[in-house]
Amino acid sequence: MKASFKSGFDPDFTIEISEVELHNVYDKADFSSKSGAWSNQSRTIEYNIASSEWTMVPLNIEGADNVIQAAKPAEGGSEAVAAKELTTQAGYVLPVAYSSNNVTLSFKITVKQGTDIIKSDYVKGNLQPTWAIATSYTYNITVNGSAAGVEKIEFSVDASNGIQDWTESPGTDFNVGS
Repeated sequence: MKASFKSGFDPDFTIEISEVELHNVYDKADFSSKSGAWSNQSRTIEYNIASSEWTMVPLNIEGADNVIQAAKPAEGGSEAVAAKELTTQAGYVLPVAYSSNNVTLSFKITVKQGTDIIKSDYVKGNLQPTWAIATSYTYNITVNGSAAGVEKIEFSVDASNGIQDWTESPGTDFNVGS
């Protein structure tokens, strides 16, 4: 199984992705070569969020670049820039149908605008997978402001308070303390 990431932010933002992991997966089972069936699935470490213990499958990022960015269209004299997306290497899981959504896909994001770090945090989502034998899966993830906990703030003029429109005044220089 793999995870594929793309940006849902404006093109001026870059998002670094790291520490991609599947938590609380079954990592032990019996296989019968006679029937070709898996049974007795279990976990080496039972899920314990208080002590941060769980079974884990790391999903390493392919290549050295861990940055995603939305495509930037050509404007004025600048050329268009293609979107940067990334995919993890494969992680291997046992074929099993989970009875609840207690498997967690977790990853760390660092949202930047230029060199300024806007937000750095872990993003987690629960899923209830049904993984079949001899089948590969890719989970497609779009990282946007809602997922990152960063929402766009827009200001508007409310005519009900008597302000009809904003006007700009010319810049004025002033000296403080002289």
